[in-house]
Amino acid sequence: MFTTMTITMIEPFAYDVISRALLAGVGIVLMAGPLGCFILWRRLVFLGDTLAHAALLGVALALILKVDLVLTVLLFSIVMALFISWLTESQRMASDTSLGLVSYGALALGMLVFTKIPGPRIDPSSYLFGDILFVSTAELVWIYGSGILVLSFLYYRWRALLLWTISPDLAHTLTINIKALHFQFVLVLSLIVTLTLKVAGVLLAPALLILPAASAGQIARSPRQMIFIATGVGLVMFITGFGISWSNDLPVGPAVVVMGVLVFIVTTFLKRR
Repeated sequence: MFTTMTITMIEPFAYDVISRALLAGVGIVLMAGPLGCFILWRRLVFLGDTLAHAALLGVALALILKVDLVLTVLLFSIVMALFISWLTESQRMASDTSLGLVSYGALALGMLVFTKIPGPRIDPSSYLFGDILFVSTAELVWIYGSGILVLSFLYYRWRALLLWTISPDLAHTLTINIKALHFQFVLVLSLIVTLTLKVAGVLLAPALLILPAASAGQIARSPRQMIFIATGVGLVMFITGFGISWSNDLPVGPAVVVMGVLVFIVTTFLKRR
């Protein structure tokens, strides 16, 4: 009797966990696929990686101050992105040097701050590799609300973003405000990196942005086609990786990233064929 009652109570809980995790992953992939294409086109791969590493320090600060985690990490990521842009554009430091400095410095400092959080010792592994099985309803609202904003931005600013990608000088000639567009793009990138931490964590979050776009780039024939293929690849990569992780008791983030790498290998083979 006790066993039957326990199973009856566990089944709805497991269903709720799976459904919220799938909803969260799908929502993030729908944003990450299209934006990842622009990251590749603009060669901003290391910027996304740096923002993800820096986000760990934002997480530690949010836990110490006991404030909203998502909002704090988002604001911190925006500040770090603008700081990196200032270092690069002012030519005070080479772009790869500034990215490396901020990336490794923030990651190391974040790990040190974790050791000083009052109360029981917190294991940072869930923030390093993601913990999508514990997505809350509030976080789902964040993800889908952000998804509407991100996709609206990409839709209405598509022409300006494409011109900025092809030739910043041409975009400037056509009276496109490059600085404002760059600032908007940084805001959107910071938002997606913040939300992606829940799926893949600090160390693997950039992979969800890069792998679908890289796979799509192997077989797409136009920028618009690459956007749609990247989104489809991201969905396949996440759903397959999630299913494998759930059935084999594996961490979700690494399983999803491994599936992304396998998809990239397949698309590379198709391109050669």
